[in-house]
Amino acid sequence: MTLLVVFLLAGLIVGYQQWLPDRWAKLPGIITTGGLFALLFLMGMQIGSSSVVIQEIFVYGGQAFVLAAGAVVGSTAAVWAAVRLAGLGGSGDDDA
Repeated sequence: MTLLVVFLLAGLIVGYQQWLPDRWAKLPGIITTGGLFALLFLMGMQIGSSSVVIQEIFVYGGQAFVLAAGAVVGSTAAVWAAVRLAGLGGSGDDDA
């Protein structure tokens, strides 16, 4: 964990001081995207190699769908309630 913090702080200092040439500006985004694709590929390999996960894929998918749908509905309801409580909903009499 300490090593992660050290590298993060080193990157912050290098970025803040602008010690690298401008042509390297896109490099962090490219590396991050490549790392993300590699991570997703490796996770897929690990999931695919588990016979238990493959046998239960529809159960896990159904649970994930229910959780995601619940999060969307709950978030929407919370925003609706907050807007109503704050009185930001308006009267609906817009003539514009």
